[in-house]
Amino acid sequence: MSKALIAALRKLRGTGRMAGSVLTNDQKSALNEFARRTACIQETVAGRGTVYRVVDEKALETYWRQLSPKEKEELPDNLPQRAVNIASSRDSKSAQPGHDTYYLLLKSVGTGVTWSNGRATLDLTATTERYGAGTLGIMPNDNWTSEQPLWLVENQKLFDCLDWLPSDTVASVAYYGGQLSNLLINWLAGESRTGAVILFPDYDGVGLMNYARLQSRLGEKCRFWLMPEWKRLLNEFGSHKVWLDNFRDFESAYNRLQETASPELHELMREMQQQAMALEQEAIWLRICYQVDPNDQS
Repeated sequence: MSKALIAALRKLRGTGRMAGSVLTNDQKSALNEFARRTACIQETVAGRGTVYRVVDEKALETYWRQLSPKEKEELPDNLPQRAVNIASSRDSKSAQPGHDTYYLLLKSVGTGVTWSNGRATLDLTATTERYGAGTLGIMPNDNWTSEQPLWLVENQKLFDCLDWLPSDTVASVAYYGGQLSNLLINWLAGESRTGAVILFPDYDGVGLMNYARLQSRLGEKCRFWLMPEWKRLLNEFGSHKVWLDNFRDFESAYNRLQETASPELHELMREMQQQAMALEQEAIWLRICYQVDPNDQS
């Protein structure tokens, strides 16, 4: 609630009087609660709406400093955004919490995998062989590109052990840890970064929503990877709990992907919906030991 209250009070403090129509519902709720608790502000009916006005400026300023120790205008221009957020609202994540740089953790698969920005080259194949992985500090306007595809995987085990990839793969593989960063998505959309972007997430609401977000920016430059025998694995090892935990994300992603998903992805979403099951990435290794009856024609 403090974020909504800070936003509402910032609007009110400048003039001392404000129409309720300029506030969001959350801001109105926070301001009404603050008015009842402190008596610094009064809400009155005006025509078809309401008006808020300050009735005790001194007390309001005391409460305001408890919420916001420093005004943004008082702070140095070069201060990192999260430090600004702490100074102005005691919360590093209160506004524009994202960092300016995202560190992309990469491994190479195959030989000759490189990244270049026109001035420097990262030989990812050699770096992976020597050190296990490499990292790019990326920013939206940099020039890093690779001629090879980029695979994005959600869970670390898929990044640790790459034997699940198709045998002829020559690519970079990046680990993103659950949620795709907006900075990473914007970076991928900004230039022709790679030969292709291939997302292999968990088959659940979060994974599908990440793909919907990625596809909305990259369009045909990205695709969703379906593991071999995914239908059998979903039926045998799918999780109803994971499905329920991410159901809202599934609904949102399903609606967003109706017009843009491939026929194969539509089939996956229908199967998930009908079975009320999700499937985690690590199930891909189960297909190696999963014995299929050769007479089973399903």
